[in-house]
Amino acid sequence: MIDQREEQVRLRLPLSASHIEQAVAAFREQFHAPCYLYLKGHVTIVTGELCVIPEWLPVARPDHELDLLGLGDPEISQEDETLVWVAPTRACFLLLSTTPLP
Repeated sequence: MIDQREEQVRLRLPLSASHIEQAVAAFREQFHAPCYLYLKGHVTIVTGELCVIPEWLPVARPDHELDLLGLGDPEISQEDETLVWVAPTRACFLLLSTTPLP
C-alpha cells in the first residue's frame, strides 16, 4: 500500500473563481488526492467592508458566476445561506492541501 504524501500549494490571489477551479483540478490530477481549500489575508465581504483573515479558513467552494469564494466547512456548508461570501484582494492567499488542516 502506498502512503499518501501531504502536499500543499500556496497561491497569491486575486485569481478568478474559474482559475481557482482550474488550479484545484490540476492539483487533484497531479497528486491523485482530494483538494482542501483555505484562504488567508485581506478580503472584501459582501457588505463591501475590508476584512483581515489572520488564520487559514476553509473555502467551501468558489462561485464562478459571481467570482466570489464561499467560506465555510465544505462538509456541512452546502447551502449558499450558510456561507460567508468574500472577494479576494491583492493581499490574499489561497492554500490547496491534500489533507485538511487541524
